[in-house]
Amino acid sequence: MKKILFLCLLLSTNIFYRIQTNKGEDMLPPKEMSFQIRVEVDITQVYKLIQKALQGYKEEKRGPTLLAIQSSRDVSQLANQISSLNDFPVAEIYVQVIIF
Repeated sequence: MKKILFLCLLLSTNIFYRIQTNKGEDMLPPKEMSFQIRVEVDITQVYKLIQKALQGYKEEKRGPTLLAIQSSRDVSQLANQISSLNDFPVAEIYVQVIIF
């Protein structure tokens, strides 16, 4: 949770800096962009929340969309739990962890 709050602070600081220095204002996120933070420990509830969010997004008909998924679970396993994943093209993101 602390990391998420730090990211929000970092974003706010970056936006403030760009506005004050007139550097990269054109690269700022839209003003109507917002973030929702929710902590959930029940995986079944997580699946339901993602399902609901994807269904809502699909109903808004925003145009072509690609889901980029980074997960320790296989996408086919996720799709068994979150059927809306099958409504979008999916790209898996792999991150290699390097331990020094």
